[in-house]
Amino acid sequence: MDDGHRTSDAQIGGLCEKPIWLLDGDGVLYQGGHALPGAADLLALLRRLGRRVALLTNSSVKSSEQIAAEMNGLGIDIRPEEVTTAAKVAVNRAMPFHSALVLGGSGIRDACVAANVRLVDAVPRHTPEPVDVVLVGMDRELSYDRLTAAVRAIRRGARFIATNRDPMFPAADGGTPGAGAVVAAVCAAVGREPDLMTGKPAPLLFLEALRSHQGAPEDAVMVGDQLETDIRGAALLGIDTILVRSGLANNYTEATIRRFRRRHLAPKWEVDTLSSVVQALRERNR
Repeated sequence: MDDGHRTSDAQIGGLCEKPIWLLDGDGVLYQGGHALPGAADLLALLRRLGRRVALLTNSSVKSSEQIAAEMNGLGIDIRPEEVTTAAKVAVNRAMPFHSALVLGGSGIRDACVAANVRLVDAVPRHTPEPVDVVLVGMDRELSYDRLTAAVRAIRRGARFIATNRDPMFPAADGGTPGAGAVVAAVCAAVGREPDLMTGKPAPLLFLEALRSHQGAPEDAVMVGDQLETDIRGAALLGIDTILVRSGLANNYTEATIRRFRRRHLAPKWEVDTLSSVVQALRERNR
């Protein structure tokens, strides 16, 4: 397709044979507490066609169960086992470990509890308790004392695991600092990068979803609204990509997308809404 032009229905329809569909959530399937056009129809159609679905999220605030429940409340049929979070992957990939200090939300803490990991209070102590791992994500209860506890634990030898480097969490009122802001603060204090990063664009989130669906990169397509996370991360692994011009993609100019495509050979396809994808797949499967 020519740089800067929308993809035709016929081109998208060629994705019909892809057995695994990787989907971003916020900005693609829903936004601002509402399902986006085509989201519910796409999930229903993919299930009817026997395709496997995985929602990939950098979230560390909510668990897979919480995310699935909220999306079902919006009319989007997602099951907890189809939700792959950066928080859960961080805990799984950091194993084995027995204790953790968490700067993050219930998504990380719930994953630790499920893995029988002991949670250590993020409070500085005169006689610090040993910690195996410090897990860092978006933390709406972040304080100087909690940050200090995490930094001291890492400097004493705990592994430093981060969920993602997203600088901002999008919202209608302009957004709030994301996990990347917390990670950056820890990095600045300890003088080094995390030992492990799990969220997009790092490969682990994509690879975990492919593993759970017993697939390879060539079996999948990634549908996202963010060039530097959804699209770049998938393209680095050789996964075909669709950029949906919703969510954060509304802010991209055609020149931005052209430059990105020249560097990364992605996105392979570009659509205004998921409804275009639904229509193309329906035409292909009449």
